[in-house]
Amino acid sequence: MNRSSETILSVDGSKRVALAIADMCPNAYFCLFTATDDGRKLPRSKAGPGVSMETNKADLYTPDEVRAHDRLADNNYWGLYMHEPLTDMFDSAVLTVLDVDLKRSTSTTDMRIQRLAKWAKDHDHMAERSHSKKGRHVLFLAKPSTDILPKYKLQDHQEIEVFGQPNSPKKSLMLTGDMLTQDAINNQDVDVAALIQELGIQAEPEQKKPQPLLLVNYTAQPDDLQKAADALRHISPDVDYAEWIQLGQALHDGFGDQGHDVWSRWSQQGEKYQGAKDLDSHWKSFNASKGVGLGTLFHMAKQHGYTQPTTQSEQRTAVQDFMQRQQATQQPDTQLTTQPEPTTGWQEMDYSLDHLPSVRYIIDGFLAHGLWVIAGQPGVGKTTVLMSLMMTITNCLTDQAIHASKPRKIVIVTEDADQLIRGLYGYSRHFKIDPQLIINSVVIIRAKRSTLPEILLLEQNVIKHTIDGTRPFLILDTANATLALENENDNSEVGAYMSGLKQTIYTILDTPIAIVSHMNKQISRTDSDAMARGASAFTGDATGTAVIFADEDGSRYMRLIKRRYEPDFDEIEFTTETFTALATSPEGDFIETVCRVMTPLISSAEQRERKAAEASSERQGQRSMDRADEACIYVQSVINHSPNGLVMRRGKNPSRNPPSDMSGCARLDMADVLAAVPGSSRGDVRKAVIEAVFHRFAPTSSMNEWVRLS
Repeated sequence: MNRSSETILSVDGSKRVALAIADMCPNAYFCLFTATDDGRKLPRSKAGPGVSMETNKADLYTPDEVRAHDRLADNNYWGLYMHEPLTDMFDSAVLTVLDVDLKRSTSTTDMRIQRLAKWAKDHDHMAERSHSKKGRHVLFLAKPSTDILPKYKLQDHQEIEVFGQPNSPKKSLMLTGDMLTQDAINNQDVDVAALIQELGIQAEPEQKKPQPLLLVNYTAQPDDLQKAADALRHISPDVDYAEWIQLGQALHDGFGDQGHDVWSRWSQQGEKYQGAKDLDSHWKSFNASKGVGLGTLFHMAKQHGYTQPTTQSEQRTAVQDFMQRQQATQQPDTQLTTQPEPTTGWQEMDYSLDHLPSVRYIIDGFLAHGLWVIAGQPGVGKTTVLMSLMMTITNCLTDQAIHASKPRKIVIVTEDADQLIRGLYGYSRHFKIDPQLIINSVVIIRAKRSTLPEILLLEQNVIKHTIDGTRPFLILDTANATLALENENDNSEVGAYMSGLKQTIYTILDTPIAIVSHMNKQISRTDSDAMARGASAFTGDATGTAVIFADEDGSRYMRLIKRRYEPDFDEIEFTTETFTALATSPEGDFIETVCRVMTPLISSAEQRERKAAEASSERQGQRSMDRADEACIYVQSVINHSPNGLVMRRGKNPSRNPPSDMSGCARLDMADVLAAVPGSSRGDVRKAVIEAVFHRFAPTSSMNEWVRLS
């Protein structure tokens, strides 16, 4: 077979593989690959060269477009976009590809790879030979598993790369159709972890997670350009041409001309480097529309062993920097470049037992100075409740049963500043508070998801709004909108944030903090003992926790859960009042807007339970009255349709038939009445219905007799 015929068959096979994937995974996206004579594989979308996570989906090919596409030109192949999981038509498994790579090996094929080939054949799984003719792709469906590594390295540069699983590399895979074994994807799910074990492949030991926050010698934080250069050093400059282009494009997109020198210095270290002229010509072709950004560079570097600075390591640096600046402020003549090694052990406290230190209350008898985590379900009114507390703490709201021990300012970082401003307007209007007093007392900052270094910059706001030595109350509303957590369930990550805030702004600046959080979704809005959603470090590292909840009638409460003191009361009820005001739209139109204000009152679990019982009893009484009225209306309608009169047996002992003087009357049984009025057949409601019917239509009747209803 000549080369031209072999290429045509391979291209046809490429489409066969793409169609098999399209039939099994309707949500798949495809791209094109061009194979060059020097062995490079260049992916491209409809928009041009390069395919990455940033590529617009509209520039990729859908399954229907693959089916309708004409025969590809020589040396062109279909490619599978594997930057996202590809679920099967039943949405129960993901397409998984094992990519066997033998290009750099000089040894015979590893026995484990031979076992993989036999396993694929024995179980009728689709497999194809790779473009290099030195590897294979094995395609099957599997359950996603985070236990699967992105790559398994075997002997003499032989390796198996796993695509499609949660930890897999995000790439596009060139489909050759060469030596294709099946025309369809086997719909039987595979346990990949069990398969790896069956093949005799040992997983590399998992790297330990970063340790919790520790104070070590201060080191300067590298800028983004230096981070990119550090990451690039983990990648061989002799990577495939397409990857080399992507890395250059990423540097161009992220840093402009500054990135050119980094790309040039790195490229010069490789055997494929063809000189500055060649590199410059490629650099000039880069532009922002290529769809490749810095994320591509860091992702590729991670696949080659690069460990990006973690949230924890950045947090350590941020805390160290904060402490260094604090010491520099206290010792302005000392230039600190590192944290001095301790020479006399830890700092020991001087204290006295001549008097009993009192609790430092922010709200007298209730909320003390601390690092608080306040949780509540979405929609329960956390921000509205906070506004009532803010008005109390700032002493803008006076003459209340609940008041601040010492007025202080509020610095609130909020995800909905507009809602907060509308609420503060409501308090100003309803309670006739001077608007300027509120503006001077409440500092509003729009929330953004921030790293700890950015969060600790709030120290400047804290210092700025300290009055006569009294620190403001710092509120982060909410944790999700403020803390840039990659995984809110990771205790190590959350703990680093909490430790950073606790050691710095809370401890060193002696500033009270409240972090507002959502509850777990499965917890009821009325659960008064619920805790914050996410890692236990949220509540474990806080000095106090509280929950905001609502009862069945919609009344809001705040209850202290974890605390290190005995308050005079541990629960507040918030009474709500609403009124309308005219707001002005950007177009100058007047819009009627509802304003809601709350007043805090001392409450308790016992008082709330008693109130709930009274409300339940009142609702039960109202239900009984409503069912009794419906029953009387029904009986009246029966009377109206009974021209000879209507009789009913009352009690349990009357005879089965009415007296002779009532024999011509229509009969009505109480069971018919109860059946005609839904919800009236049980308990107190039944009793109320019976009493109402006889009181209304036979007021002088006695028990155990037939009575005429009129």
